[in-house]
Amino acid sequence: IRVNGKQYGFRLDEKCTSSDDLVEKYYNPLRKVQRLVESPEIMLSGHNIKFDLNFLCYKFKWKMRCLAYDTMLGAYFLDETDIYISLEELCNRYDVMNNYKANINRRKLREMNPDDELLYNMRDTKSVVLIKERHLDPALAELELTGMMGLGCQAIPVLSKMETRGVLVDQEYAKREQMKLYEQLIDIRQDLKELAQSPFNPDSPKQLGSILYNKFSFNPVKWTDTGAGSTDSESIIRIRQEQCGRETDNWKGTKFVEKLLDYNKLVGLNEKYYGKLPKWIQADGCVHTSFNIGVTATGRLSSSNPNMQNQKRGSEFRGVYIPRPGYVFLEGDFSQIELRIAAWLAKEKRMLQMFEEGKDIHTATLCEMTGRNYEDTLKLLDNPKHREYQDVKNLRVGIKNINFGEIYGASPERLQREMVKNGIYWELEDCVKLCNDRKKLYPNIVKWKKQVENFIVTHKYVRMPLGQIRRLPNANNNWKDQDSKRAIRQGINFIIQSTASGWLPIIGMILLDKYFQQNPEWDGCILLQVHDSILCEVKQNHNRGSMEKLKKTMQTIMEVDVKEYIKEVFSVDITVPLEFKCDYLQRWR
Repeated sequence: IRVNGKQYGFRLDEKCTSSDDLVEKYYNPLRKVQRLVESPEIMLSGHNIKFDLNFLCYKFKWKMRCLAYDTMLGAYFLDETDIYISLEELCNRYDVMNNYKANINRRKLREMNPDDELLYNMRDTKSVVLIKERHLDPALAELELTGMMGLGCQAIPVLSKMETRGVLVDQEYAKREQMKLYEQLIDIRQDLKELAQSPFNPDSPKQLGSILYNKFSFNPVKWTDTGAGSTDSESIIRIRQEQCGRETDNWKGTKFVEKLLDYNKLVGLNEKYYGKLPKWIQADGCVHTSFNIGVTATGRLSSSNPNMQNQKRGSEFRGVYIPRPGYVFLEGDFSQIELRIAAWLAKEKRMLQMFEEGKDIHTATLCEMTGRNYEDTLKLLDNPKHREYQDVKNLRVGIKNINFGEIYGASPERLQREMVKNGIYWELEDCVKLCNDRKKLYPNIVKWKKQVENFIVTHKYVRMPLGQIRRLPNANNNWKDQDSKRAIRQGINFIIQSTASGWLPIIGMILLDKYFQQNPEWDGCILLQVHDSILCEVKQNHNRGSMEKLKKTMQTIMEVDVKEYIKEVFSVDITVPLEFKCDYLQRWR
């Protein structure tokens, strides 16, 4: 640390009886650094700077309000394949202070002379400054990415707070739920043995293969290296889709496969989550994930160690996460955000009108395609006893799959497979007709996609509305080239996903964090972001009016303030209405 021309060196892992002792020992420089970290007018620069900010704020309980410029994020905006690029690689790329680490064994830094260690760290810092000022900033400005970098500088401190706060785990609840899972597994194993009419171990690929392919005469869809029929999850799912159903007389085999899928799901739930939970929980009883900005090619945030974004909505496991005593969760998510952004980008008037009128897009699309009355159809879908209920519900499931899938290039074959997953068996011709009818209803979506495809083929890149770029060098005019088809599909995905479930929620988090800073009585903190949903933790206030006001404030920030921010900063007017639904929870769900 260098303050007023003087240098102060200290080890962050230095042993003291408490963090207060460490603060006292280095009182002057640390207090000055604290003022920098807690000042909203200051921007600190570093490489993977979130790591350092996390340490300082977790160790010394500082309140982070500064901005943070990360050279790793700047490199990502210039080339999205530069994921987790090291400072040393950037130094070599830009010929900046290179080779100063050549004789340093970074695994033995603690054994270095403190003066040498301080010099080493100062050279790291100098490298960051030179790379930022001489190379990254000019390159970002040339590509019109300065606004995106500024957005990232505001997002990094928010992510740091989320990581240091963590999410509390109800460990007793987790143990009870795991015991219930074990009981379910025992019951399903017994059901499998009864259906197979012989004892066998469902965890043994050899024994399971014998039951599937000999006892029930299913045809293998994949083979192992030894030439045996595969029994992995993908194979079982394909057997369920392709060889089971209402038309087969092998009803015991169908029932066996369905039970086997249930068994695999529970085994996966136990191995992937409950079994790993004790390793995730840290000393404070919380799980502290890492949120990675500038890692995914789609522009979304990712989560690691552990991945909190793959814990699916509605899954039993999510209930292990609870708010701290005296606090409550406030969770919300954008409704149909990707379809809204697609309609806005394509200027699809019919869809935009549906959103303006507050209609459910899937039911409204169904009505437009079939000539049904919208209000009557809503009533029908609320009445399971109606004679047409199941057929209309199945049709809505199909249209929902098309609405989300067609903008990303999903085929009728894909629709047919998705319907089977929902227990709905449609002929391929029906799926083809439904896809074609949907394209006729929304021609501007088709037209916009074609324009984007042509741009990608011509320019080998695509740019989303706020300016972020994805480079697609494999795109070409050869429509039989699978790499080219994949690149074009990725480009369309990028434009929609990076906007809808990438930067829009991040901007909302930045604005919400500012609100919590300005209203400290809530002690509010964002805990998690899962694409289009945001989970916060706020103090429990027994004044119902205040709690409802906070909910409405969060909705206003997400639905109105986010669009105003984008219009003011990026001169982009998102004209489609956004809908953000939020509610209080005692457990995550």
